Amino acid sequence: MRRQPGDRGSAALFVAIFAPAMIFLAGLVIDGGAAMEARQRASDIAEQAARAAGSQCNVALLRSAGECRITDYAAANAAAAPYLADNGVTDSGLQFIDPVPGAPSQYYGVRVTVTITFQTVLLGIFPAYDTLTVTQSADAVAVTGL
Repeated sequence: MRRQPGDRGSAALFVAIFAPAMIFLAGLVIDGGAAMEARQRASDIAEQAARAAGSQCNVALLRSAGECRITDYAAANAAAAPYLADNGVTDSGLQFIDPVPGAPSQYYGVRVTVTITFQTVLLGIFPAYDTLTVTQSADAVAVTGL
């Protein structure tokens, strides 16, 4: 029996074409899951930091006028700082929210934005996907009079 001459090396061609595609798909699964976890972690950190900063309202103003307004910005920043430090946060921002027109004293609060950048595991073999960055924001708004 003789072997057909046209089959020689066809498996090598199949591996050469489909192996990078399979590595890329495995990278999407592994690094995509890591990106979803980082997004959830960034959201959790932003929510906790916003809640901590938003709880620093002026007590005297709250009791006299019923407005939970943050007047000590340094205290609000200090309250949010432990959540933003040493949690893999690469960038963060704290913004104070003024009341919405037509609803005074109901929407004072803070908005915290958290950015996390992490190294990819498998997608790092492609230079464009060496790192992934996720950004999440959370608001803590004081509502009084309930």
